[in-house]
Amino acid sequence: MTVHPTDFEFPGRFPTPATVTAAYDDADFVRAVQCYKHFLPLVSGASIFSGQEAVGVRVNEVFGYMDTHPAQVGLTLNSDTPYGGSLLDLHVGPLVAEKRSSHGQHHRRELEDLADVQ
Repeated sequence: MTVHPTDFEFPGRFPTPATVTAAYDDADFVRAVQCYKHFLPLVSGASIFSGQEAVGVRVNEVFGYMDTHPAQVGLTLNSDTPYGGSLLDLHVGPLVAEKRSSHGQHHRRELEDLADVQ
């Protein structure tokens, strides 16, 4: 049961047991929402990693490509956007990624220099 803070009771300036319980429940709910929002990118990334491995993508060897359609489900997929995924393990040392020319297509994100990432 959700209690609105204006429903809290303080007879004699002290909270009732029900008010104390409701306040802790509200605080727990707020913390749960914060944790969800904080860890969603991590969980999403782990799911992408597992899903790509399941369809044959191999770390540092085989990259994936997904041409999405409206029937496909993903956290933030656009149905008219092709996605390319790669699983890179930098424990093997530096990797070099080459990108072909985008031929004037301006809706592509360029590869970035990751040399300064520690």
